[in-house]
Amino acid sequence: MQGSKDGPWIGAEAPRMVERPVHRRWLLGEAERLITLFQRSAANPAGGFFNLAEDGRPLAEAGPHGSRRKLHETTRMVHCFAIAHQLGLPGADRLIDHGMDFLWNSHRDARDGGYFWEVDGEGPTNPTKQAYGHAFVILAASSALVVGHPDARRLLDDATGVLLQWFWDDAAGATTEEYARDWQSLDTYRGQNSNMHLTEALMAAFEATSEARWLDMAERIAGLIIDRHARAQRWRVAEHFTEGWEVDRVYEGDPMFRPAGTTPGHALEWSRLLGLVDV
Repeated sequence: MQGSKDGPWIGAEAPRMVERPVHRRWLLGEAERLITLFQRSAANPAGGFFNLAEDGRPLAEAGPHGSRRKLHETTRMVHCFAIAHQLGLPGADRLIDHGMDFLWNSHRDARDGGYFWEVDGEGPTNPTKQAYGHAFVILAASSALVVGHPDARRLLDDATGVLLQWFWDDAAGATTEEYARDWQSLDTYRGQNSNMHLTEALMAAFEATSEARWLDMAERIAGLIIDRHARAQRWRVAEHFTEGWEVDRVYEGDPMFRPAGTTPGHALEWSRLLGLVDV
């Protein structure tokens, strides 16, 4: 098809894609397809969830006591099945309950408080307490509360209590990063990624409880990461910071959660959040 002098035609004058009924049905169909894939085989009979291959086979990180389950994976599954429950998809409630039980009885550290980053069938395989993972505990608890799970308020109160006691730096208006099991600080690193997901989780907690303090904390994080630092970087989202919240341009950390440089996808995630938070 012949395009205009300014480039190929992309249908820009047509109704927005998200407003077209056929496109919305397609999106719902894709969501149902993904949910069905995980609903069929993700639940680990020993608790928590398997990671899945593209064909739906469970991928187990085998250890001496069975597969290892990471905190952000368990919590995200609870959140996603809460969305499935809101969509009215049958069976999602059982998987919410399955994940909530594992969070409370396996990931939660009943001795020292907080939530282990990784566990297997016998206990913690990585007992560190990470802000990134705790943000998702708050998100999972908030989502479960919205759909009425009976243990959601208990989990939310516990996770937000841990946040306020150990992670939250009120002077900075953001979260610290990582601790040992006994809450000894492991480093002075400060990260954008955990704070972005905490913003998402605090917004969800506000939606679930109508408690304004959670939204106030989310706005403070957005003010620091976006209004202060991204603005100064010509709206590039800086990822890594020193203990004093100065941009660390040479930091190289974990390639999955703390890769060197910037992560463009995080700018897209912030764009969604900023559409709901006035900074």
